[in-house]
Amino acid sequence: MLVGESWVDSPILQAALAHAPETIVIHEERYQTPEGINYLVWAEDSDLAAFEEGLAADPTVTNVSQLAETPTRRMYRVTFTDYGESVATFPSWSGLASSHFDSRASQKDWNVAYREEDERFLVKT
Repeated sequence: MLVGESWVDSPILQAALAHAPETIVIHEERYQTPEGINYLVWAEDSDLAAFEEGLAADPTVTNVSQLAETPTRRMYRVTFTDYGESVATFPSWSGLASSHFDSRASQKDWNVAYREEDERFLVKT
């Protein structure tokens, strides 16, 4: 098994992150519903109110709900807009023999970590 990491330039949640530049978003889960793709994320920052203002203005998401809160972070469920679905990269991953295990976003990009199961991508020594 090979573990990989990549940086993805994606507009998903970037407008929200522009409102709160110190915020880090951590992917928790995503799932399909009849209404669209729901995305669960943790947001970490000291100014989560600014991040929430950004969520309201972000063109990639709608139907924002806060699900949980700790002293330093909050969990949100959002639904991708049509635009959000059109720019999301993870639907194209389904044909790959890899499994996603971590995604984090900052104001500049998304960092995605995954495990590659396809032996063609393993380094033989």
